[in-house]
Amino acid sequence: MDERPRTKAFFTSRFEHALDDKGRVTLPVRYRKHFPDSTAYLVPAAHGEPCVRVYNMQSWDEYDAKYIEALNEFEADQVSSLIRDLYGSMDEVTVDKGGRIMLPSGVVDELRLSGRVLLVGHRDHFEIWDPETFYAYQSAQDEEGV
Repeated sequence: MDERPRTKAFFTSRFEHALDDKGRVTLPVRYRKHFPDSTAYLVPAAHGEPCVRVYNMQSWDEYDAKYIEALNEFEADQVSSLIRDLYGSMDEVTVDKGGRIMLPSGVVDELRLSGRVLLVGHRDHFEIWDPETFYAYQSAQDEEGV
């Protein structure tokens, strides 16, 4: 196994964790190290996927620089709306000393999260899913040949 230190976050694997009554989920130890400033950004998933994406500050800054800053809202009407929709639907949360994040009640309700959640690595971020929803979604994708 490569033990060189990484300068960028790299989220891998799947972890099933409990979601407590307050909407908190404990991050896996290997994920916690990627949140040195204790800030996490919850971003709605692309393409209507029923999950929320979790970025650390560095990964979100890189995403924003690559995809959002390049957009010119003065050249296309829909760009301003896209930026507003994206940033208006994001949440900034804190990774507490116990390695937990609190999911806003709107996210919990929208994704129908309760009891257990599935954290799925996705390269520079990870996703939070309802486990049953994730496996049904993956099965449907497999059937469609995606």
